[in-house]
Amino acid sequence: MTLSSGTRFGAFEIVAPIGAGGMGEVYRARDTRLKRDVAIKVLPDAVASDEERVARFQREAELLATLAHPHIASIYGLEVVGEDRALVMELVDGETLADRIARGAMPLDEALPIARQIVDALDYAHEHRVLHRDLKPANIKVTSDGQVKILDFGLAKALEQAGETGGAGQAGLASRAGVADLTNSPTLTSPAYTQEGIILGTAAYMSPEQARGTVVDERSDVWAFGVVLFEMLTGRQAFAGESVSDTMAAVLRAEPEWTHLPADTPASMRRLLRHCLVKDRKLRLRAIGDARFELEESLEYVRTAPDATQRAVKSSSLPRMMIAALAGAAIAVLAIFAGRIVRPSATDSTTSEEPIYFKLTAADYPGLNPTVVFEVSPDGRFVALLAPSSSGGGSELGVISLNDRVFRQLGRPQSGGNTRLAWSPDSRSLLLRQAGGVVSRVERDGRVTQTVLPLGATSTGPLAWGPDDQFMFVAPGRNVMLSRLGGGDPRVILKAADRRYTSPAFLEDGRSILVGQGPVWDSDIVLASLDGSRVPSVIGRGYYPAWVPPGFVVAAQGSRLGAWRFDGNNPLLGDGVTLTDQLMLRPTNDVGFAVSKRTLVYRSQQSWATRLTWFDRQGLESGTLKFDLDCRNPELAPNGVTVAVECFDPAFGSRDMWVYDLAREVGTRFTTHPGDDSDPLWSPDGQTLMFTSTRQGENDIFSKSIGGAKPEELLFDLPTDTGTTNSWSPDGTQVLLLSGGSGDVVGFDPAHPGTLATVLNSPANEIETQFSPDGRFISYSSNESGRYEVYVEPWPRTGDRSQVSTNGGNDGRWRHDGNEMFYITQDRTLWSVPVSRTPKFVPGKPAPLFRPGIAGPIGPGHRFPYAVSHDGKHFLMYVDKPGAPPPSLQVIVNWQALLKKK
Repeated sequence: MTLSSGTRFGAFEIVAPIGAGGMGEVYRARDTRLKRDVAIKVLPDAVASDEERVARFQREAELLATLAHPHIASIYGLEVVGEDRALVMELVDGETLADRIARGAMPLDEALPIARQIVDALDYAHEHRVLHRDLKPANIKVTSDGQVKILDFGLAKALEQAGETGGAGQAGLASRAGVADLTNSPTLTSPAYTQEGIILGTAAYMSPEQARGTVVDERSDVWAFGVVLFEMLTGRQAFAGESVSDTMAAVLRAEPEWTHLPADTPASMRRLLRHCLVKDRKLRLRAIGDARFELEESLEYVRTAPDATQRAVKSSSLPRMMIAALAGAAIAVLAIFAGRIVRPSATDSTTSEEPIYFKLTAADYPGLNPTVVFEVSPDGRFVALLAPSSSGGGSELGVISLNDRVFRQLGRPQSGGNTRLAWSPDSRSLLLRQAGGVVSRVERDGRVTQTVLPLGATSTGPLAWGPDDQFMFVAPGRNVMLSRLGGGDPRVILKAADRRYTSPAFLEDGRSILVGQGPVWDSDIVLASLDGSRVPSVIGRGYYPAWVPPGFVVAAQGSRLGAWRFDGNNPLLGDGVTLTDQLMLRPTNDVGFAVSKRTLVYRSQQSWATRLTWFDRQGLESGTLKFDLDCRNPELAPNGVTVAVECFDPAFGSRDMWVYDLAREVGTRFTTHPGDDSDPLWSPDGQTLMFTSTRQGENDIFSKSIGGAKPEELLFDLPTDTGTTNSWSPDGTQVLLLSGGSGDVVGFDPAHPGTLATVLNSPANEIETQFSPDGRFISYSSNESGRYEVYVEPWPRTGDRSQVSTNGGNDGRWRHDGNEMFYITQDRTLWSVPVSRTPKFVPGKPAPLFRPGIAGPIGPGHRFPYAVSHDGKHFLMYVDKPGAPPPSLQVIVNWQALLKKK
């Protein structure tokens, strides 16, 4: 359908044509209802009758409507007139980047701010699971005030799940009608666009995988960005040919002419281009947001080079204030990542630098899961991570350099579920508390230089490393203890009363401390001193307080993370500044954030999205529990038709027990206390649910009857806050718990819960204990061999033991009749083992069933991620939600700039 000036399309009066592409003609039009100029893109007559293309046009509208970013042209709606359809879009004035490049190469101080805005737009789109797929200079406009607008996400669609084919969509618009150059022509299209093998995109800007017609992901946009950036700096296309075939051949085999780059192109810019234009996408820059570091380093080069003033005067495409602001951001990053820390005075603690946002994701760091322990170094340049090892056996300790995003493994401590980290004040070393409370000093290069002393399995919560090699921790009874590297008996510096202490932190003077007091939902911030010279006093409300130079306190209040000015003495005034209201706090001692003077890292509520799904033995989905919450640790009741789970509700900021009726497909909240309730365990008769709860400030064991006749009651006041319910014997006389701090298994009689008896105790970790259905055996995982394997012993124990798994194994479960066992290997494959129990236990040959997308960690530090139906034919597992982003940690560099803004 071709429209002429002065005609109407619905409520829109056509002003003039703008351009045309393979999927539509674009016109400038006047919205007669809202009295504004818009761009409308009309589906051409040639494809209007093609149902597939019409459906594709509808999907384009829906996708574009999800994007709202200052550097992405907005879509206002979809207009239908008879059989014709048109997108109503933001009208962007100004020239395209293709028009600007046609006049010649762009100087650095003009190109870099534009490149930064393109990166911001693509990063936003990728975070919303949308690709552009046709990024090129003709699809990028620069307005008269220097603002970038990316046009025509016409090839974009929601990111595909792994294993799906890499289709694409319709054409982008040429910058001017009538362009004849095939290498910059409208996108190649095909009616069979969804099938693998079809080549789509604009030839000169296609990634190698697009040219081959294979799977496309974010890295295809990274490639296109690199091609556009090269063209901006050189005035030449990176890959050109006399025909489309020649151009695609260059994309697949040739290298750009790197000698065309200007001689003064900084090394950081050359490095970025090479990382974007790697043909093997596995080696390519993984996330477009990572390009910010190199761009900002290049901006610093522009600012400090001898001819920077002359270049700034010549530049006319961007306002000088924008250039100055971006250059200021570059100074911030370089000051951090080159080690030249800017030290503002106490009177001007919040500098003019802009905050810089990015994520550390599980896509780049496989050990990064929703329960990973993390700490940011005092200089803000490193993030230490401690997570279950990807190869099994203990945990993996490592450090991510925020300069180059490289993860360096420091070791694999054989740790239990109560491991903590603390950085030294000079950011060169880490304190690591492992299983049994042993504390070691680990240098940033991986050397273990010192084993400090065993604090005992019951030391809990975060560590704090202060001046003069002193460190603090919380001991049994929630007393705050002080010790020193190199030895010496720890001494009590704060003795807990009715409200127990948590998370001590040093102030800059090395003598004053902050400490949390009380459970997380009702916590005070207390100011005290090491030598007792200051009477402990409440200065504010919040948990896990951190002191940050030159004078701030950062603390959490539910899902809110706030910052307050603090002079070292007076109470915190007002509500402070909200840094985020999406903080996720899951386990009892999981701080959820780490902060230094320059860098804030936190786990957000969006960092993990799961669903509970049934799978058959072939791995095919057979149903999903109807929960809107993130739920885990499913436990099937003895009746086989009821499931208990723990669910995190952001509205409550805590975990609760839920009971789900499989027949009615209805879930009911079972507990409502503001403390964390977790680890459900059914009584043998199915009438009682036992669970772990923090409602007294630390982990204790509670129970509640299903019908409500018996209210919630404290069943066992654990001596420490490390206790996870594992299994209840069929005769009801024994409950087994994992003692996380020591990696041992203990038990008690629920009818007489007076004492804990050791069940499994060895130098290795024993986890995930289960009684067999007849109560004659117990199964568990142990890392005694160097990796976790599943074992079975008679009950009561005789000393005999059989190894069930042969290739590593965790999460051993029994079929209801006891004749089959299941376990999960480190690669997340579910295995089956037939077993005989008469007259003694004999395992059969393990066989793999399928590999589900289990969410979260495998191994220590969690409970069973799946339940088995009574007939052993179905498995209820918590898996990642389709389309959900991978687990991540949010990072804000220069976070103190937010204090001025807010």
